[in-house]
Amino acid sequence: MPNIMERARETSGRLAPIRLVESLNPGGIPGSILRCAPRWRLLCVVFAATLTWQPTPAAAQEPIVDGFRGHPWGSRVDDIPEIAETEQVGERERLRIYSTPVRLLGREALAGYYFHPDTGELVEGAYVMVMPLESCQTIWDLLTRDIQRTYPGLERQGELPSRRNAHRPVYESDCEYFVYNHHREEWRMGFGNPEPPHDEVRMWIRVNERTPRLHVEYRGERAEPR
Repeated sequence: MPNIMERARETSGRLAPIRLVESLNPGGIPGSILRCAPRWRLLCVVFAATLTWQPTPAAAQEPIVDGFRGHPWGSRVDDIPEIAETEQVGERERLRIYSTPVRLLGREALAGYYFHPDTGELVEGAYVMVMPLESCQTIWDLLTRDIQRTYPGLERQGELPSRRNAHRPVYESDCEYFVYNHHREEWRMGFGNPEPPHDEVRMWIRVNERTPRLHVEYRGERAEPR
């Protein structure tokens, strides 16, 4: 039958890991691993390392969307010839907006450049283009394929309205169905980087008197979160 001293040594060995935990300071290191009984020492080391381990934040990768119309994020107004001699046309959420007429998929469009109010750096870019109703689906599909080909690392996000939801099959395309039902549907899609810096391209359509208007927004690593 074990005597009192043997029981004390056995109990001390069992409680060693608990004593080690109690000796930890927040964010610190164990007070003394040597206080463990020899047969518990390896367990104490492993247990202490587990408690003090902090996960390493995911490192930011190189941005996939690295600029707009060939101009890298961080460019200044004077660095972009097509707007260097123009005036600011407005603001959105404090971002300073400059614009210029361009061609997008062979059609007339407006390109908008968004600059940070404090640093003066280019942080976002966007296109706006009016589309004929009869070709809005074709234009959307062409631009979608172009974005996927240009930025293969982006993941497609969102679902679009479908004419399969219509009560009668009278629409030539999903886009036409949306134009006639925009009061209860939303046409929006995104292509996002699942990893930091979470850059992305957003696309959507607004309707004004049965005329679809395409919006495409390019957001880089310096874009304001919203």
